[in-house]
Amino acid sequence: MAGMSHGALDLRKAFTFADQVGHLSPEDARKVEEKVLPGADSKTPRSIRDRARREVIKIDPAAAETRRKKLVSERRVEKQPCEDGMALLGAFLPAESAEAIYRRIDTIARSLKTKDETRTMDALRADALTDLCLGVPSNVRTKIELRVDATTLMGLDDNPAILSGYGPMTARNAPANSPATKTVSGTESSPTPSAEWSSTMAVRAIAPTKALRDLVNARDQRCCGPACNRPAATCEFDHTIPCRDPEGKTAYDSTGPACKFHNDIKEHGWTVTQPTPGRFLWTSPTGRTYDVTPNDEYPPPPF
Repeated sequence: MAGMSHGALDLRKAFTFADQVGHLSPEDARKVEEKVLPGADSKTPRSIRDRARREVIKIDPAAAETRRKKLVSERRVEKQPCEDGMALLGAFLPAESAEAIYRRIDTIARSLKTKDETRTMDALRADALTDLCLGVPSNVRTKIELRVDATTLMGLDDNPAILSGYGPMTARNAPANSPATKTVSGTESSPTPSAEWSSTMAVRAIAPTKALRDLVNARDQRCCGPACNRPAATCEFDHTIPCRDPEGKTAYDSTGPACKFHNDIKEHGWTVTQPTPGRFLWTSPTGRTYDVTPNDEYPPPPF
């Protein structure tokens, strides 16, 4: 209420935060508040949600895992009739399964989006899901990423894992669902330990290596543009300094994931720099600046 009274929080951000801490004791909720709410005026609701979720898990990992197991037991599929011969079909699933399913239908849909295709991406995804459920075969494979600290994999702590496209989840569940490489419903899942960060990954070629692309996507998790939550895996691989520039390079500290919109606006008066890996400073044509760390709830360690 204090944050809303002086403008640090709007109603949506306040409800987003409250949803994450409503089951905590007042003392634990205060601890999360002290970690998350400072600077909330410059954060998106998605960022506030992920930061709060991470801190909630850190306070009591065992309790968070108990809550997760209870919800897994309540997984279900629901159908709701709609108007004019339509219906809404939904599923309440573990996050890693939901992310894998969405990635697969999205990949199939994108493979069908040719210049002559008149269906929207939403319609293509719906048709891809229908085909898969009704038995139309597809050889499309996609990959989901789980970032787990090396110390957590070694059993030295119980820090939250990060599921790309979803956010923080309990680490006790993550390694079990993704050993070095595991196939889940045609989808590869692999952890990305923090120990894999490297300052030496850089190449002069324009096209990035697969290792560099995976590393940058794991670092940033989502689009590097202001207030954009598009998952990194579905973004373009953007060069902060264009390759046509003499100083342009394909390197860890000069690339990032950018959706098509935020990639294109650099051709219309916007500029962006990357002072440190994973931090992007955008300047609009009118001179306004935006300091963006896409993965600010779990930033990469400094070199």
